[in-house]
Formats: sequence, C-alpha cells, structure tokens
Amino acid sequence: MFESMKLGTKIAAGYAGVLLITALVTAFSLYEVTLETAAAHVLAEEVAPQVRIGNQLERNALYAMRSMKVYELTRDVSFYNQGAEYLKVVDQELEAAREHLKKNPGLTAFAASVETLAARASDFRDWSAKTKVATEDLLRGRDGMGQSGARFVESISAYERLRPNDLRIHKVLAQGTNARLLAWKAQAASKPREMDGALAQLTALEPQIDSLRTAQFNPEVLSQLEAVRAAAKDYASKVRDVQTAWLVSDDVSAARVKAGILMQEGSKAVATAGIETTIKSSVEIASSLSSVRMVVSVGLLLAILLGIGMAVVVTRAITVPVNRIISGLSGAGEQVASASSQVSSSSQQLANGASQQASNLEEVSSSLEEVTSMTRQNADNARKANGSAKLAAEAANRGASSMARMSEAMQKIRGSATETAKIVKTIDEIAFQTNLLALNAAVEAARAGEAGKGFAVVADEVRNLAQRSAEAAKTTAALIEESQRNAEGGAAISEQVNGILREIVSGAAEVTALVADVATASEQQTSGVTQINTAVGQMDRITQSNAANAEESASASEELSAQAIELNEMVEQLGRLVNGANAVTARQPAARKAAPKNAPQARASAPRGPMPRAAPSAPRRQASPPPPPPGFEHLPSVDPKELIPLDDSELKSF
Repeated sequence: MFESMKLGTKIAAGYAGVLLITALVTAFSLYEVTLETAAAHVLAEEVAPQVRIGNQLERNALYAMRSMKVYELTRDVSFYNQGAEYLKVVDQELEAAREHLKKNPGLTAFAASVETLAARASDFRDWSAKTKVATEDLLRGRDGMGQSGARFVESISAYERLRPNDLRIHKVLAQGTNARLLAWKAQAASKPREMDGALAQLTALEPQIDSLRTAQFNPEVLSQLEAVRAAAKDYASKVRDVQTAWLVSDDVSAARVKAGILMQEGSKAVATAGIETTIKSSVEIASSLSSVRMVVSVGLLLAILLGIGMAVVVTRAITVPVNRIISGLSGAGEQVASASSQVSSSSQQLANGASQQASNLEEVSSSLEEVTSMTRQNADNARKANGSAKLAAEAANRGASSMARMSEAMQKIRGSATETAKIVKTIDEIAFQTNLLALNAAVEAARAGEAGKGFAVVADEVRNLAQRSAEAAKTTAALIEESQRNAEGGAAISEQVNGILREIVSGAAEVTALVADVATASEQQTSGVTQINTAVGQMDRITQSNAANAEESASASEELSAQAIELNEMVEQLGRLVNGANAVTARQPAARKAAPKNAPQARASAPRGPMPRAAPSAPRRQASPPPPPPGFEHLPSVDPKELIPLDDSELKSF
C-alpha cells in the first residue's frame, strides 16, 4: 500500500505520524501541567497563607507568654505592655485567618484549630489581666506591709522613750523584728506559706503587750502600749494581706501559664495543620510531575523511533525508483554517445572519400582539357593527325585509367552512403527511445506533484535533446540519401565517360588508317569532348555536394555527441540530487573521456568538457531498437515510422 502512494503522500504520511505522537505527548503534558498548576495555585493561595498565619500565631503567642512571665518576675509594666502588643498581633493574625477562611471555606481543619486558638488566646488575655491586678495588689500589700512594719517599730521606739528602763519592751521589739525577718525571708524565697511563722510571731505579741500593761497607771504609757498593739495588729493584717495577694497571684500565674500553654499548643496546631497540608500537596505534585516526566520521556522516545523508521521507509521509497531511472538514463546516454562516436567516424571517412574523389575529378578535368587542345590542333592541322591520334590515344588511356579509379571511388561512396544510412536509422531509433523515456519521466514527474518539479525540468531537457537528435538524424538521412543518389548518377556518368574513352582509344587506333576521315572524326571528337566536359562538370558539382553533405553529417554527428554529453551531465545532476555528489562521482568515474582523435571538427565546434566513453570493443549498432532500460519494460514497442511528432503545445501539456 505504501509503494502505491504518491511521493508527496509518502512524505506527508511520515511527518504526520511523527507530529501525531508529538501532539499526543504535548497534549498530555499540557493537561498534567494544567492540573499541577492548579495544585500549585491551591498550594500558594490556600496552604501557604495557613503556614504563614500559623507561624505568626505560634511566634507571637510564645512572645506574649515570655513577656507576661518576665512581667510577673520583674513587676515591670513595660513587659506587660509588650505582651499585650503581642496579643494584639495574635488577634490580628486570627482575624487574617478568618478572612482566609471566608475565601476558602473548605479548610475545615484549619477553621476548627483557629477557633480553638481564639478561645484559648482570650483565656490567656483574661488571666494576663488578672495577673496584672494580682501583681498590683501584691505590690500595694508589700508597700503597706513595709509602712506598717515601720509604724510598728516607731511605736515601740516611742514606748521606749516613755519607759526607757522597761526591758520587756525589748523582747517585744525582738519578736516583732523576728516576725518581719520571717516575712521578708518568705518573700525572698517566694514561699508565701512561710509567712505563717511571721503571723504566729505577731500573734504571740498580744500576751507580751498585755503583760506590759500590768502595773501601768500612766495614761500616756497605756495609750502608747495600745498604739504598739494596734501597730502589731496592723502589721499582722498587712502580712496576711500580702500572703493572700501572693497566693492569689500564684494561682492566677498558674492559670495564666496553663492558658498560655494551651494557646501555644493551639497555635502550634494551626501551624502544623498548614505544614502537613503543604507536605501532602507537595508530595502529590512531585508524584504527578514524576508521572508526567515518565510519560513525556516515553512519548519522545517513541516519536524519535517512529521518525527514524518513517525517514528510512520514505527515503527508500523515493530513492530506489529514482535510482532506477538514473540508471536507465545513464545507459541510454552511453548508448547515444557510442552511436554518435560511430556516426562521426563514418562521416569523417565519407568526407575523406569525397575529397579524394574531387582530386580525381580535377585530374580528369585536366586530362579532358588536354584532349580538347589536341582535338583543336587535329582539326587545324590535319597533316599532324597521326601524331595527334597517338597523343589522343595516350590521353584516352589515361582517361580510362582515371575513370576506372573514379568508378571504384564511386562504388566506395555508394557503400559508405549505405552504411551511413544504417547508422542514421539507428540514431533515429535511439532518439525515438530517448523521447519515449523523456515522456515517461515527465508523466512520472507529473504524478509526483510538487516533489517532482525538478525531475520534470530534467525530463523536459532530455525530451528536447531527443527531439534535436531526431531532427539531426532526419537531416543527416536526407543528406545521405541525396549523396547516394548523386553517387549513383556519378557512377552512371563515369560508365558513359569510360565508354566514350574506349571509343576514343579505338578511334585513335584507326586514325592512321582513316586520315581521310580526320575532319569528320575531329568534329565528332569535339562534340564528344564537349559532352565529356559537361559530364565532368556535373561530376565535380556532385562530388562537391557529396563533400559538403559529408561535412554536414560529421557536424550533425558531433552535435549529437555534444547532446549526449549534456544528457549524461543532466543524469549526473539528477544523481547528485538523489545520492549526493560523492555517490555520483564514485558511480560514474568511467563515463567520461575526451573527443575522438579523428574528429578535428568536433574538437573545434563541440563544447569543452569530458566526452562519454564508448565500450572498447563495442560492435557496430544494428538497425533493431535497443532494449528498454530497467524500470521501463512495461512500455509497448513502437515502430519509428508510426511515431506522430508532437507540436510545442502538446509537449508543454506534459
């Protein structure tokens, strides 16, 4: 089926197969790339913002927890304000997360983790505010406790000034101081429960103060003791307030830390959800891209293999028939070159024979002039008839000898003309076969379409060469036929002249006996010489015509040889087009040689360049048509006489 396709269809089928596979691979790749682009878009528009928001939430939650812890340890309000700013950033990121969820409502896990984190961040904010309140209460209690302790010591000092010799007040002062030390020690150790010892010491002051009231009647001293009692109770109350505030602060701190841990875990859950989604999407995209790469690689490999296979098939389908045509044309060109070389050699021989015949006719003409002179002298001087008869006899003998040689030359001319006619017929048949080949090549080129335009031009040039060869062969045949007719006429005239010369010889023998008839014989001789001159003139014209025809035949043969050279060059160009210059050079190195040495006119008029080389021992071509070249056996055999010439319009239609 592939062999029956046209050249353009074969090439188009090869390219169409490669393009089809390439298109399928490209379509699949574009489809997969579109899917991966959508996945990447989802990753960039949905997942990446989750990761960013989760990281921001986790980072700012940790910063807020750290700031609140530092505030709790240092009681520096700037750290609390810094933690509050971090919580504001957390609220902003939560709001950004809610906006992202509005755009992407399908992120259910992210939405749940965001709402959980929002609740935990609110709890942490509440406990942070309570931490601030508890811390402020603790600070105020410590200030009050310090002022109350100072007043307690001041009241004891005032009592000592009233009762400097009362040693019992020193014991109260020592116990109160010990209570203050226990309270400050508990604060330094951050152990509010240890303030119970300070409270116990302060409670134990009551009996001691009561013992100081014994045997005291001075109202001022009693009033100062009440002041000491009141100061001790106030200090104990302040210590208890500090302890209570401290315990509340510890409880609030523990709750805040717990809320902070929950908030940090919630922010971590948000970030983890985004990261897990990112990893999952990335793995899916990587897997899809691996599949795409595998399919594209296999598809490209198949496209390359199919392209190589189609290139080999199409190349063989094109080059094999064209190589057969080139081989056929090359063989035909070599045959035409060989035949033209033989025709040129025969034409040169014919020209040489015609030149020799012209030389002989000149000798005959000279002899006839001498006969004419002697005839006139015989008419004028009858007394010298005997001598003139002898001279006439001698001249007649020479004329007979010359006429015999001329007859032989005419016979040779006739034979050469016959052989030349056979060769010209062979050239005509070769031109006919070349024309058939050119027509068949033009038909094949027309079938090939656009791809066969170059071959159609070559076929047209070959057909033109064949027509020119046929015309030259026809002209040569006509000239040779005319030369043959002239040769036959010359032979007849030479026979007549030979007879006349024989009569002259006979008359010359009888001159001595017939002196009385000299006048009459002289007149007859004059008439016969006149006729001989006329016949010789005709023979000379015929001989010149034969020489001219032979030269024209040689020129036509050389032109045919030059056309054969052009035919071989065109075949070489066609071979270069199909197989390359190196292949043609290697294939036809022996198809060239110089022009024949015996054709000086051919070397002068033929174009320069190598001539086709004939076979060394090739026999003379016969009149039968040559066998058809390979690939053209299906063409029917046609008689050259039945060939109808085509005009220019019919030839252009091919």
